[in-house]
Amino acid sequence: MEEMIDDLSLDDFEKETDEIYRLMQDLTSEDNEVSRKASNQIEKYVEERKRKRDEKELIDGCWTTSSRVVINEDGEEKRKKLSEEFRKLGNESFRSQDFVTAKEYYSSAILQYDQNPILFNNRAQTSLRLEDYGEVIKDTFHSIKLNPNIVKTYVILAKGLKGERAYNKALEVLLTLQKDINNLTDVEKKVVQDLENEIKEEMSNVENNIKKVKKT
Repeated sequence: MEEMIDDLSLDDFEKETDEIYRLMQDLTSEDNEVSRKASNQIEKYVEERKRKRDEKELIDGCWTTSSRVVINEDGEEKRKKLSEEFRKLGNESFRSQDFVTAKEYYSSAILQYDQNPILFNNRAQTSLRLEDYGEVIKDTFHSIKLNPNIVKTYVILAKGLKGERAYNKALEVLLTLQKDINNLTDVEKKVVQDLENEIKEEMSNVENNIKKVKKT
């Protein structure tokens, strides 16, 4: 069996995900102006995505495929299966709270097949438990590049930024989700709101501690 890919659609998708990846990097920039511009651009992207989704609901479109690119599924399917086995082992280690081993398994899964954003999210969550926040941010960026529409990825990214005490940037990431809140499930809305409250509380505690130190 052969799977065909539309060259133009693939090109457009890669351009879009590259742009999102760049914006998320800019959002975490130490330069406040760069971060602010990225936040504005992300807001525009969310609005445009919503507009396109609304249009799609009104218009029945049909996708055509091109025979220019043919993927040999045999080798890829084997890698996917092996990757899935490593993922399952990683999940077992994660449930056992052996986070170091879990991270190794997820890394092995990614080595076999690096086009699954869930694997990067899994490894990022393991890095969260290990308090390796730089790796959390790095893996969520990869996940966003592969699929910019997974809510959980942004939640994990916000947690990583919170761990780095980049509170304002973490809140900006959550804001990108809240601007599209009608498309979140009730559970996702609660997760986002709870995390926002948690970040604001920790941010306030840090600020209060700084004030106390200055007074002494």
